[in-house]
Amino acid sequence: MMENLEKTLEKYYDKMGYADNTRRSYTNCINKFLDWCEDESVTPMTATLDDMYTYISHIRKSGLSEHTVRERIATAGHYFNAMGRKDNPVLFIRSGKPEKTIPKNLIDEETMIDMYLSIQPCTLRDRRNKVILGLMMFQGITRQEAGLIEVEHVEFDKNRIYIPASAKINARYLPLKRLQVDDLQDYVYRLRSQLLIESQKVTERLFFSQGIGHRVDNVLWLLAKELKLMYPQFKRFGQLRDSRIGIWLNVQKHDLREVQYLSGMRYASSLLRHKRTDTDKLKRKLDLIHPMDRF
Repeated sequence: MMENLEKTLEKYYDKMGYADNTRRSYTNCINKFLDWCEDESVTPMTATLDDMYTYISHIRKSGLSEHTVRERIATAGHYFNAMGRKDNPVLFIRSGKPEKTIPKNLIDEETMIDMYLSIQPCTLRDRRNKVILGLMMFQGITRQEAGLIEVEHVEFDKNRIYIPASAKINARYLPLKRLQVDDLQDYVYRLRSQLLIESQKVTERLFFSQGIGHRVDNVLWLLAKELKLMYPQFKRFGQLRDSRIGIWLNVQKHDLREVQYLSGMRYASSLLRHKRTDTDKLKRKLDLIHPMDRF
């Protein structure tokens, strides 16, 4: 039974394109839900909406944060989807969404360029990692998307790269920056084939791990660790995407629809938290107005 569940979940994860870390997290939460069902004599596949609210109460009594509560319930919903249940009770649970905060610790264009150019790779893996980092910095791709790109998606003749759709992000074509093209060409035409031989793999994916699997999660984890030591301003890979979106919106002044396409976001409203209001500029304008004219 457990073996069948694992296969079903893996098939669902593959369909959704989830990364290894996401799979492990979801599976862990699903197992907690199934354990609760067993303790409460609830049949998981016939769990009702009332059962799910009881499960929520159980989680909250454990003293876990609301974020964790939402995560546990969401993963129970993934379990129902994976098992093919049509009347997913999680869809009927009402819960307020947390307020999205304004991205912090953004890195400006000049700093990102300095970071990229200052990296002097010594090994094949270092060169590959620099290419991945360049795509995160200048195209704003996510960790998950890095593992979905195939060789044929790189179009040097058109100076662009195709980013396939993932679970939450739309597909799109993105222009390449001149400073990253040489490194990318060297990787595609020379280094990648050497890494394939070294890892004894056959894959059309642009990036792959040197271990047993094909995913790049372990590669990126090591890269993040190195970057944090070299650049204190670097906190996480999501920071690079937030920074790129901020540059598109607030520095290069693309409109919301353009940035929605470039970022692959499903809804333009998701970009509003990245939109910066220049309060100093607004204050200067107000200062030019006579005090009595402000009313």
